[in-house]
Amino acid sequence: MKTKLITLVFALFLFGSCASLWNMESNFTANKVKLGMPKTYFLTKFGNPYKQNFFYNEANEYCEVLFYREQVFTGNSWIEMDTIFTFVNGKLESQQQVEVPKYRHLEKEHHHSHYQKHSTH
Repeated sequence: MKTKLITLVFALFLFGSCASLWNMESNFTANKVKLGMPKTYFLTKFGNPYKQNFFYNEANEYCEVLFYREQVFTGNSWIEMDTIFTFVNGKLESQQQVEVPKYRHLEKEHHHSHYQKHSTH
């Protein structure tokens, strides 16, 4: 009985350690992101984005949109996810997460389907 208990505890520890190696949730879900936080603090906490847009809205407020990309393990596969943050006058106004679509190489697909149509079995 004692051996089974030790084995169970070890297995749970091992599983927990392995699971922590995988990014099973977005960094922006795991870390506290709060609306209204200053952009300077946000950048200190999360670093620079991979892409950035900026513009003035209808109310003539300065808007910046920061894009962060990360890979997240969903339990059975990896997905790429963009988390998009909108700052208005230096304060966080919104956060949106979007899965990055997986594109297939069309030339390969075309070549593969062409091959299948003309192959003899």
